[in-house]
Amino acid sequence: DVTLDCDDVTGLANALAMEPTATDNCGTVTVTLQSDDTTPGVCAAEYTRTRTWTADDGCGNISTVFTQIITVEDNEAPIIITNASDLTVECDGAGNTSELDAWLNSNGGAIASDNCGTISWSNDFSGISNLCGETGSATVTFTASDDCGNHTSATATFTIVDNIPPSIVCPADLINIPTNQGLCTATINPGTASATDQCSGTNITISGIRSDGLALNEPYPEGLTTITWTAIDDCGNISNPCIQTIIVIDNENPTITCPADVSVNTDNGECFASNVDLGTPATDDNCTVADVSNDAPDTFPLGNTTVTWIVTDGSGNTAQCTQTVTVDDNENPTITCPADVAVNTDNGLCSASNVALGIPVTDDNCTVADVSNDAPATFPLGNTTVTWTVTDGAGNTAQCTQTVTVVDNENPTITCPADVAVNTDNGLCTASSVALGTPVTDDNCTVADVSNDAPATFPLGNTIVTWTVTDGAGNTAQCTQTVTVDDNENPTITCPADVAVNTDNGFCSASNVALGNPVTDDNCSVADVSNDAPTTFPLGSTIVTWTVTDGAGNTAQCTQTVTVDDNENPTITCPADVAVNTDNGLCSASNVALGTPVTDDNCSVADVSNDAPATFPLGNTTVTWTVTDGAGNTAQCTQTVTVNDNENPTI
Repeated sequence: DVTLDCDDVTGLANALAMEPTATDNCGTVTVTLQSDDTTPGVCAAEYTRTRTWTADDGCGNISTVFTQIITVEDNEAPIIITNASDLTVECDGAGNTSELDAWLNSNGGAIASDNCGTISWSNDFSGISNLCGETGSATVTFTASDDCGNHTSATATFTIVDNIPPSIVCPADLINIPTNQGLCTATINPGTASATDQCSGTNITISGIRSDGLALNEPYPEGLTTITWTAIDDCGNISNPCIQTIIVIDNENPTITCPADVSVNTDNGECFASNVDLGTPATDDNCTVADVSNDAPDTFPLGNTTVTWIVTDGSGNTAQCTQTVTVDDNENPTITCPADVAVNTDNGLCSASNVALGIPVTDDNCTVADVSNDAPATFPLGNTTVTWTVTDGAGNTAQCTQTVTVVDNENPTITCPADVAVNTDNGLCTASSVALGTPVTDDNCTVADVSNDAPATFPLGNTIVTWTVTDGAGNTAQCTQTVTVDDNENPTITCPADVAVNTDNGFCSASNVALGNPVTDDNCSVADVSNDAPTTFPLGSTIVTWTVTDGAGNTAQCTQTVTVDDNENPTITCPADVAVNTDNGLCSASNVALGTPVTDDNCSVADVSNDAPATFPLGNTTVTWTVTDGAGNTAQCTQTVTVNDNENPTI
């Protein structure tokens, strides 16, 4: 008997080729296959084959039946040709049954073969263990079985993962929210972002971060504030951020109180006033005062001028007030009388009428309103003083006098001595013991008397000595002799102390500098004291030369130093705040373009610098800008550089 495997073709062929052997005591034996019967086994691949032979010796003797049993068995399990493959899918909110069923129905992609018969597949999948939401994994055993109960297994892992972040929707932007009354901030409820996740049952955590780093429920400053909202699910997936914009505006006007009204006099020789000190208004705002200006002219005309002051805050809101500048004219007009007049008595009279006085020369810094005199209709014999009066538009007056001399034309004759020129006595402004000489006189009748009006001492300058001859009738004749007293002695001068002042506000020079008065003296009189001071003094030291001139034109000088210092700080306005992203792969930002501040100074800007780092860290960094003027005065402002991290992590 033979037992064979179902795929042992060679063994079966060998078994079928076997025949029994027979011997006989006589002759030749013939062996004959009588039957070959097959009985099926428990499975298609197994069976039992019974073969029956007889032996015949040719003489009619037939042997007992001989049998051979061939048993075919299937003891070999199927062979895995291709192993099962793991399956990883994203959760879809429905358990991914379609992908799972397809994977299970395809035996995880495993392929097997069997030596005999057909193969049936089975698996032991019973569900997954949740890790977060719908995610989890299970190890599945796929079993290949043949008809005879032999089997072989392959394993693979089925995994549901959640690698997709939630989707987030920001609250609506809040634009042009007004500041709270009297404050530069607004109380705002920004709301909360909403988020969804592809995996059902997943918890989502939503958070918001303000651009200024403050809590969401704290007041929001004027200007732009952003809130970056993000959502994270149970599996640690973080959504892309969304940005909510909040803009707070300042609609509240600033306040301004003007300086007190100003009253000034016209500039010397002018009908206007310049360099008027208006004072400084008092301003305030709930946020910041950006600018204060006025419409004042460079020079104010005579009378009242209304100056309008305007304050502007950082949001462009404005307020106004007015100030009155009154310019008064306290400067007297000027008048120069006509030359003195000498006329003869009218024929047969001892007076003169219709005397032509001439016209005075008048002027005023503004306007001349009236010119008058007190001259009589007729002038008596001798000298009459005429007073001329000029009045300007402001009622200021000035006077001068003119002498009208009426003489008797039937005079004797007289010839004066020659003119005399002498110097002042040493240390005095007069000359004494002057030798005048003697006049030559004559008359058609007799000379009754000769006299002169020479003083005992002669003052500086020209003194007219009048010699008078009187005849018996009382008629006189005169001549004049000029005695000139010259002053050759220089005056003296001591300058005021040196002066140190600051530059005018907003200018690189100083005006209206009070220099003081020098101390002067002269043996006669000081005719003029002047200096070469400019109207405005430049920055630094200026030498002012004072000159004193006496009545004779003799001069003396001294010098005074005026030092103008610049104590006024420059101004600076920072560039706008900057928001940039971190450099790729770094938690900082480099090569940040900060912009350029706007600077100004009443004189000159010497240097502009800042303390910005080479690289800016994540978050807000305050950059301080400093401007320095030529005098070392400084001013500062600050600029905020915000570095945001918009680069996703890697996993």
